[in-house]
Amino acid sequence: MSENIFNTVRNVQKRVGNTTKINAIVAIIALVIAMILIRILNIEGVALAYLIANTIEAIIVIIRIKNPTEFTLKLLKAKNDVIAI
Repeated sequence: MSENIFNTVRNVQKRVGNTTKINAIVAIIALVIAMILIRILNIEGVALAYLIANTIEAIIVIIRIKNPTEFTLKLLKAKNDVIAI
């Protein structure tokens, strides 16, 4: 979930370079792990590789935004957004 928010915010801020790099890294990690796990676990290995790659992405995003709670609260308090909680 955090990586989707991060990617969306970066796209809106027109900072697509970071998003592209992160998505490329995740794709490469998923492919490499999938090629290894598909021999052992068949199609479930591909699903596991996707899960591992996206978990790594989430960890990278959380590290990059440094304070995920503050980041999320700033998004919710944006003056142009209408969000009802």
